[in-house]
Amino acid sequence: WFVVLEENWEGSLRESEYSFGAMLRAFFERVPKVGVRHRFIHDRADLERFCGALAGLVEPLVLYISSHGTPQGLGIGSDGISPEELGTALRSVGDLRLLHLGSCAVLAGDAPDRIRAAAGKDFPISGFVESVDWAASAIVDFTYMQLVLEQGLEPAAAVEATRRMLTFANEPGATGLLPGCDLEISVPVDP
Repeated sequence: WFVVLEENWEGSLRESEYSFGAMLRAFFERVPKVGVRHRFIHDRADLERFCGALAGLVEPLVLYISSHGTPQGLGIGSDGISPEELGTALRSVGDLRLLHLGSCAVLAGDAPDRIRAAAGKDFPISGFVESVDWAASAIVDFTYMQLVLEQGLEPAAAVEATRRMLTFANEPGATGLLPGCDLEISVPVDP
């Protein structure tokens, strides 16, 4: 399964509608082995409700959350969603193979460790450590998700391949033509 939970990006009626999730859904629905679902979330209650529904999936799951973000967490709803709140929402999710945070700066601190601790389980978490250019991050995420979902690469290998193929998907701290597309992965540390 590939499930995209997305915050609405538009701040007013003046802005045209745009959505990572709609683009990702249209792109990956062509892949017969991947079941795709896209839902909009507006607050923590929505996140908890949809994550609760994911508990019923027995097949492997890649969860993509698309929203504004900061090192303190996701910018969803008026209060945001902390790493601990996200992790708690993920507790009942079954075979979570990857959590990708399509959000600015969420991976800048210790959020991945805090998410896994609150979830009570280990899984890879990918995303960005800096503010990300919206269009460039879409190119990075499409490439990365294609390598994971269609080509079957493990997330860490897919991050490395994405960085090699797209030079602006650089390592954190590096600069390029499109700075801020610093795709990063946090994998659980074996005890």
